[in-house]
Amino acid sequence: YLTFLLRNKGIKQNLVKVDRGVRQANISNSDIKKLEVPIPPIQLQNQFAEKVKLIETKKQLMKNSLNLLEDNYKSLMQRAFKGELF
Repeated sequence: YLTFLLRNKGIKQNLVKVDRGVRQANISNSDIKKLEVPIPPIQLQNQFAEKVKLIETKKQLMKNSLNLLEDNYKSLMQRAFKGELF
């Protein structure tokens, strides 16, 4: 949850101040200590965790599918160049 929270554009803008006179964004310890982290109810946290888990599972399935497609494509290309397809 915290990872996703810190990726939030509004939170980032609040943490990374441009008024420090430097070109690179800096986050000080005091900035982190001042950060208010909203803590949603446990039921909402659990729902969020389940959705993240489902998305990660789907990502892995898609990655596996892509790997299989790439392997099949490579196999077809090898067969085509060896003249086995025609």
